[in-house]
Amino acid sequence: MQGAKFYWMRQPLLSIQRLLTTLEKDGLNRLLQEESVIQSIEIASPAMGAHLRGDHKADAQIAATLLKYVLRMSTRCTPFGLFAGGTIGCTALKTTFDFQKRKFASRQRLDTETVDYLAFALTTHSEIVEKIRFYANRTAYQVGDRLRYTERSSQDGQCRFFASEVPANPTILSVLKRAKLGATVPELAQAVASDESLASACEFIRQLVEDGLLSSELSPSPTGDGPLPTLVRKLSERSTPPELLQPLRRIHDLLAQTEDNRTVRPEVTAILTKQFGFNPKAASVVQTDTLIEGGINQFSQAVYDQLQQTLRPLHVLNRFNPEPTDLVVFKKRFYARYEEQEVPLLLALDGDTGVGYGEFLESFGSSEKLIEGLPISNLTHSAHAYQSDELHDLRLRLYTRFLASGSQPTAITDHDLSLLGGSKVPLPPSYYAFGSFLATSASAIDKGDFRFLLKALSGPSGFTLMGRFCAIDERLARMVTEQMVWQQAQRPDLIYAEIAHLPHARTGNVVGRPHLRPYEIPYMTHSELPADQQLHLDDLLVSVPNGQRVVIRSKRLDKEVVPQLTTAHDYRDGLPIYRFLCDLQAQAAPFAVQWHWGAFDKARRLPRVVYRNTVLQEGSWQLSRADLSSTLSAEQNAARLRGSEGLPRLVALMQGDQELFIDLDSRICCELFVSTLQRLGTIRVIEWLRTPDQCPVEGPDGRLTHEVVIPFMNPGLESPSRAVPERPPVTVQRAFGPGSEWLYLKVYGGLSTTPALLAALCGWAANGELRNEATHWFFVRFADPEPHLRFRIRLNDVAHYAPMLVECYRRLNPFLISGEVHSIQLDTYQRELERYGQELIEVTEQIFWLDSKAVSQLLQLTLAESGILPCACRSVEAYLAASGLTLAQKVAFCQSAYERFTNEHGATKELRQSLAQKYRVNRPSVEQSLNAPESVLGEEAEEIFRLRTRSMGADLETVKHYYQTNRPEEFREYLGSLIHMSINRLFATNQRTYELLIYHHLYRAYQSVVARCTG
Repeated sequence: MQGAKFYWMRQPLLSIQRLLTTLEKDGLNRLLQEESVIQSIEIASPAMGAHLRGDHKADAQIAATLLKYVLRMSTRCTPFGLFAGGTIGCTALKTTFDFQKRKFASRQRLDTETVDYLAFALTTHSEIVEKIRFYANRTAYQVGDRLRYTERSSQDGQCRFFASEVPANPTILSVLKRAKLGATVPELAQAVASDESLASACEFIRQLVEDGLLSSELSPSPTGDGPLPTLVRKLSERSTPPELLQPLRRIHDLLAQTEDNRTVRPEVTAILTKQFGFNPKAASVVQTDTLIEGGINQFSQAVYDQLQQTLRPLHVLNRFNPEPTDLVVFKKRFYARYEEQEVPLLLALDGDTGVGYGEFLESFGSSEKLIEGLPISNLTHSAHAYQSDELHDLRLRLYTRFLASGSQPTAITDHDLSLLGGSKVPLPPSYYAFGSFLATSASAIDKGDFRFLLKALSGPSGFTLMGRFCAIDERLARMVTEQMVWQQAQRPDLIYAEIAHLPHARTGNVVGRPHLRPYEIPYMTHSELPADQQLHLDDLLVSVPNGQRVVIRSKRLDKEVVPQLTTAHDYRDGLPIYRFLCDLQAQAAPFAVQWHWGAFDKARRLPRVVYRNTVLQEGSWQLSRADLSSTLSAEQNAARLRGSEGLPRLVALMQGDQELFIDLDSRICCELFVSTLQRLGTIRVIEWLRTPDQCPVEGPDGRLTHEVVIPFMNPGLESPSRAVPERPPVTVQRAFGPGSEWLYLKVYGGLSTTPALLAALCGWAANGELRNEATHWFFVRFADPEPHLRFRIRLNDVAHYAPMLVECYRRLNPFLISGEVHSIQLDTYQRELERYGQELIEVTEQIFWLDSKAVSQLLQLTLAESGILPCACRSVEAYLAASGLTLAQKVAFCQSAYERFTNEHGATKELRQSLAQKYRVNRPSVEQSLNAPESVLGEEAEEIFRLRTRSMGADLETVKHYYQTNRPEEFREYLGSLIHMSINRLFATNQRTYELLIYHHLYRAYQSVVARCTG
């Protein structure tokens, strides 16, 4: 395994060593008089900064606020103004964390929301609007005679998105086509109007801008050189009047002044107010980040390798992370609607005409005796519910050990991890460890005498937490970009594309980053990359092959596209398309390991959890307001809790993912501790492990807390190439609507009615054959979400459509009257050309017909449940034999299918054991179905299989010849699809679980035959 050879370290402004000394000596007021501290607070809160620079006496609330600021800038490493900063570190021969001569260097940028306001104001300026370029809203797509798109509006500083719709008239379509690469208002107007109507055409274009169908090039983008530099550059290129451009250049120059870390907010605010009439909120004009310069920051390659090897076994905990429910439901609904088709992304995610993204549908399921007891999952939840039982068992074991011993820490052993089984997915190509080294010194780390406090082990990618800081550190940007290039080089068959989206203007402060990848997917924004490196939504197609994996393909480049978001942004409340793209980035190898106590989360006391030398979670206590006594002072309350609960001196109060450091030897910290507990009612208190003697980073004023983001590369486990297959132009008819030569019915009714319904429908179709009105027909079962039969009949002539439909209703009407059928629908038959091929679709429909006739006849035999399993095994054997597979090939075919379905159903040890147990029970009938089928099925059933084999012999030969000539490696996939559809027809519910059972049993049975032959 290779490493990225660099990492990112975060540190607070002040050392924890100095903080404790300050608290011991009651020196907070002196500390608050230091210029660096005042500057830091001034950036975080101008009001508090003004208070410190003035001669004001602090009341209790202000004093508490200032104390929390000092605690934060001394212990928390999360970037926030000048309170904390970051710096690059590299692996080396030895570990050194020497920052005694470091410098905090601020990087100030104009707030993205302010840039957004300026862009809007300038876009409407009469001297600019005619010069700048406007781009088409690439979320627009046509549905019938309407054009649908996502519109963005800003009101009262709040950005909102909503769906809009306009008539898809030729003029609008022409403008949008012209604006795809950008054009000015006059250029767009000339494209749709004569000289005589140019003025009205310009007004029409402005209306399209107001309606959100066109957007200005001045709007800020989340990627590139930064919102303000980009705005200044574009205005310079457009010959903007000096009175508008020079103030922006002045602001740009002011922001570049970083020598003394002085905030330039007042000067910037004055320019904005005077020149643009803008009166922004004082705290949100300038965004400040901090880069740490100087110092020696490195840890040894040996430590890097050791850490990766130590963390790797924890990968097993990743199996308890469920696939996003929205993605699971999307795949299911997409496949039910479109099957193997490729569909434009914008259409597929339309909540009205497509399947949408984010809605939840319960899956239909039924329990049956043959598969009863198998520890399987439905598509959405059960796998994780079941697997979480294993995780719960681990938590219970650890908690029980803690209660028995009463000591900390509580260790996860390798044996504990082995009981969880393996992970179903590999490690991603890159991932990161986020945490802190706990050691007495850097040299102790090299000796292996250290612990690692792990906050997260996550991916892909390994650089998510670095993306934002690439905007302030050019060296980091180069190094991350090199890793992106390396990742792309590993998979030339696909495209890793960065998602460029600005959910809200202010989020640009935290999601803004340079261009890190060669390709980007702009969504509701512009990308500054060349046009041929932009993948717009209207270029993207979606498919879900076999209902398993979402594939996005670029029409223009004819390659699979894998969206990536290389910045830490919680996208879960974003727009559906944004969530969809972000959910897909981890589809191939989702990875996130963090320790959670689950059902024990509210326990009074929880132990520290460790694995080897890794601390997964600190020990903690759940305290409530009732633990405080009103008759005691804050210090007395704290002392009482330290005695009764065993609280250490140094703790932190947890609020979400935020930590508030507390020294319980300090009077003012005790007061903050008690007041916070009284205000919140309950709070989780954790032990503070990053004590000065366990902080190996040396700062200018003592030992510093720190956090590191360490990326790991995993080239050896790259998934195999999955090139998107070439899709030839469609030359055969795909869709057949009502009134065409294909009559397509959906009949909704109870499961127990299915045999009678099939008898009625098959009798109706057979009569059509006899009268020479129909040539062939077939049926399938579906549940989307209710169970129903889909029946398709091919007519000789469209003139037979109405008479056949009348006859069908006559046969089904008794079921409607009795309530056994509650709905009959006509629908459009969409051929699965991608799965079966244009060349083979008609012969495949013939095979479906012959199989449907055979299955319908078998179901009329009212086979007992004990007889349907050998019947299904006999059916699969007949397909394999008719396709010419040897015994060894049958073993390989069934083994491959069995493993695939096992993975789909959870791949647990318990599942395999349960299947083996069922085979011991079913073995005699399964083996008879292969060796003497008449004895277990009966002569009548066996004759049905013989007739099916004879009837479809010529069709199967046609298929085999085609694949042997064109794509020999794909024949077995086609054969698997035929078998899948046959099992779908035979079983009423849980067909994929039955496939698992059948392939497992056949694999074992064929193995026995091989053993007997070779024995």
